Amino acid sequence: MGVPSVQFGSVFLFRNGFRVFPIGSDGDDWYRMDRRKQQGYARFLGTRDVIGRLDVAGPDQDFQEASSRNTGLIETPAVQQLRECFFDYCLKRLERYIVPVTFVDKEDKFVSDVSRLLTDPGKARVTSALAKLIDNDDVELISYSKRLIGLLDERSAQFEGALASLRAIAEKTKDQDLYLNIENAEKRFQELKRAEEIARLQADEERIAKEEAQKKAAAAEKVLGKVSAQLVEEKKRALFLSSISTLDTDIILNMHHQVTMYAVEIQQQIENFMVATSGQDLVKRDQVVNALEHIALMNRKVMGITRFATKANFRLESEMIEADLGLYIENYIKDVAEKFIFGAFRVTVESDGNGFIQRFNPIDVSVVVDNLIANARRKHTKATQISFQITHPSKGAIHIYVMDNGRGFSEEIDDLNRIFEKGFTTTDGSGLGLFHARQVLGEMGGTIEAARPKDQNGAIFLIRISK
Repeated sequence: MGVPSVQFGSVFLFRNGFRVFPIGSDGDDWYRMDRRKQQGYARFLGTRDVIGRLDVAGPDQDFQEASSRNTGLIETPAVQQLRECFFDYCLKRLERYIVPVTFVDKEDKFVSDVSRLLTDPGKARVTSALAKLIDNDDVELISYSKRLIGLLDERSAQFEGALASLRAIAEKTKDQDLYLNIENAEKRFQELKRAEEIARLQADEERIAKEEAQKKAAAAEKVLGKVSAQLVEEKKRALFLSSISTLDTDIILNMHHQVTMYAVEIQQQIENFMVATSGQDLVKRDQVVNALEHIALMNRKVMGITRFATKANFRLESEMIEADLGLYIENYIKDVAEKFIFGAFRVTVESDGNGFIQRFNPIDVSVVVDNLIANARRKHTKATQISFQITHPSKGAIHIYVMDNGRGFSEEIDDLNRIFEKGFTTTDGSGLGLFHARQVLGEMGGTIEAARPKDQNGAIFLIRISK
């Protein structure tokens, strides 16, 4: 139509099939949306945030157009009611969805699909918004997208909150299957919480015992000294060391603490599965996959820690650290991941160096990096290298562009989003690696999407994470 993007938007008004000017034109605020948006930029929608049309049909006495065609409708009680109807039943309801679901996601503006809503945090926001929209006896829920609204992974930080919203939806729709799924998910969640608590208690007990033994065996002598600014800067920049001889006892104990915690959780998951399937002649495949998927993720974390055991120079006293994520990934690839790659396969990493400090789980990040490298190294892929390009397009955002030179994705896969589904595979793999990657990134407020290069072989992944 030749309309500049900055002039495209708003809600147009049609009376008996003819457009009423200038309502909906650039600069017109007949609905008073922009005036309202100034009161709360992140809470209200303006004319450029929406596009639509209102159609009015009937006699002219209530909706009379002004004599000058560019001045809209003559103000009458009916016109005022029309504006109020638009506000109460269209705009405000749309805002009750858009503001808590889309506006809070800084990276949503960079994607044109629903990929960011398919993460656990995204699904939780959609579920919560829908539950609030239908919290009215006059509202009937006819249908909803089960792709966007459903049970989250039990390990998700949003799991408990999403359950309450799902119960409201199940009650509104009288969906007995959803009720049953919620109850089963809650049982699994309680089992997982118990397993984590047992793992933490056992790991804490072992750590305390070792620390006490260390105190009794070693002489307590404190040495005070000043650390030069150069050394402080070097320690800040270097997250990893190249020799195991530099690791002190505390670091080793903390790593042992993490391994113990994950190992106990694996054991608890196995025992839970054996109890749940006891006496069953046949076990459903989904039940087996869910149990093995939990175990596989914990095992990947243990494998990650074993790599840190020889290279990491930070303490894993807790699961989270505060550091430059881009620099961490760069150092992890150069100083850890590369050391465990043999043969002609190459891993390269480049960064724009414009990082920022944020809070993240280093083991989870290593799971994502290791999974992407492992996928590229599979025999059927026939890739000889994989590259990571780290950029920071805006303050508080990091993008990681990953590409290998292998065969790429199978032509049988029409929708590449499917490769992130649990158990999906076109090879002899488990179909869990990329599922875990998306799951971990979702918890970090990030997403991962796949693409095919236009003029060459290989596979492309784009990771977006917001602080």
